[in-house]
Amino acid sequence: MRTKQMMNTLGQRVSWKKYWKIFTLQDFPNVCPFCGLPMSEDEVEGCHIKVKGRLTGELSTKEYIIPGHHECNMQSERPFSAKITLYAVEAIER
Repeated sequence: MRTKQMMNTLGQRVSWKKYWKIFTLQDFPNVCPFCGLPMSEDEVEGCHIKVKGRLTGELSTKEYIIPGHHECNMQSERPFSAKITLYAVEAIER
């Protein structure tokens, strides 16, 4: 599996997993935010999401990354309600 590379604050390339942990200061959740089922760190995949604005209801133009199951991530463009509270980090590639 190819690991997506992101840039940290020092301009160094890091895996999306390290990038997410650097910016959230959190460990990966043990529950998938999409389906609510248990998830081990080995199962975690970087899922790109767009956030719906609270006031406008419009989808953001920015993409954010959250950890989730691969199967759940493959349901792109489908709206979802997160089953747990977690941080989303802006997905930036350079």
